[in-house]
Amino acid sequence: MEAKRWLLLLLFVGLASADHSSEEQDCHEECTNGCFGPGPEECCHEQCHEGCTDSTDVGCKECRTVRVDGTCQDSCGPAFIYNEVTLELEPNPEFKFQHGQDCVEKCPKFAFTEGFRCVDRCSPGYRPEGDQCLRCGWACPKQGEVNPLVSDQCDGVKQYEWGVINRKNSPTGNVTCTQVLIGPPGSTLKLKLTDVDIHNAIDEKLVLVADEYRQSFDRETYATTLDLQTSALIVQHRTVATGNGYILAYNFMPPEGEVTDHGCDQVLTTNSGSFKSPGYPNKYRAREHCTYHIIVDPGMRVEVVFERLYLQGDEPACLADKMEVIEPILNTHVTHCGRKKPPFTIISKTNCLVLKFTSDDSRNFKGYTATFKAVEVPEGEKEDFSVDTEEDLPPAF
Repeated sequence: MEAKRWLLLLLFVGLASADHSSEEQDCHEECTNGCFGPGPEECCHEQCHEGCTDSTDVGCKECRTVRVDGTCQDSCGPAFIYNEVTLELEPNPEFKFQHGQDCVEKCPKFAFTEGFRCVDRCSPGYRPEGDQCLRCGWACPKQGEVNPLVSDQCDGVKQYEWGVINRKNSPTGNVTCTQVLIGPPGSTLKLKLTDVDIHNAIDEKLVLVADEYRQSFDRETYATTLDLQTSALIVQHRTVATGNGYILAYNFMPPEGEVTDHGCDQVLTTNSGSFKSPGYPNKYRAREHCTYHIIVDPGMRVEVVFERLYLQGDEPACLADKMEVIEPILNTHVTHCGRKKPPFTIISKTNCLVLKFTSDDSRNFKGYTATFKAVEVPEGEKEDFSVDTEEDLPPAF
């Protein structure tokens, strides 16, 4: 009996040693995610984490991101799919949320939905609202504190590449709701607007605003599908009667074919930061196109200070290089060029500002460097004020 015990012990030690040596074996230099042998053809799949039994996404001992139907994938799948028959973007009936390394149809009880994931607690910059985590930036209220900037959940910046805004059955009487949708630079925004119940006759409006697009909608709009070349969209809804609203499904799609360099395009959603011309302090190149979307928190405005702004051209024509300052909510547009005496300051009328820099193919100059920050509405000036034309909406934030 004693000999048998020793034999079992030696067998266990041998198996443990063999397993330990296999885990610590030297992998070929081409293997970046582990291996199951020393050769270059014995590398683990790119979706593997900490070892594998073969080179496929099925043989991973542990997945780098998620496991879907036995295979390791980088996500649980897209939320929307494009229907080539109807030419419309439709919800993916097989979409699932990521919960740890699993994909689930619904987040478990006591978990929150944050974007595409199920989380135990909301990340910094988000606040719990029911079973969801909503973005609130620096205005997140502390525990036991109510912050007026986030008390109206119809407002906010949404940095999700897809989503659905459902304001159809919400109690939205006598408020103006503004959603800002943010996607990656160079995106194509596909959206579908349905169930529109907006009564223009009683001073209600629904307006969509993008870089080169601005359109109002009313209750005669039964269904609209749009494809826009933009990485930011403003959706502003002013309603009078309770229950009136709309449903909007959207998805930011990556560019197809050859990818254009969007290195100088930026979407800036913090309350302070900086940006500069490509190559600064060296001269910018010919035919540059840079777009900066600056969006600060509700109730604030954007202050941009150019420490240097030196472009080719003369105002007011600015026929060569130029910096365009656009307030999409108010539909205002101002162009600057030439050499500005520092500090050159611009203060917006709303919390959303777009700056576009373009250069022609002739002479190049030093360019620009600037900082921005969120500032309070000036004393004595109303935050919600009227604008010149009937087509425009007053800023909701």
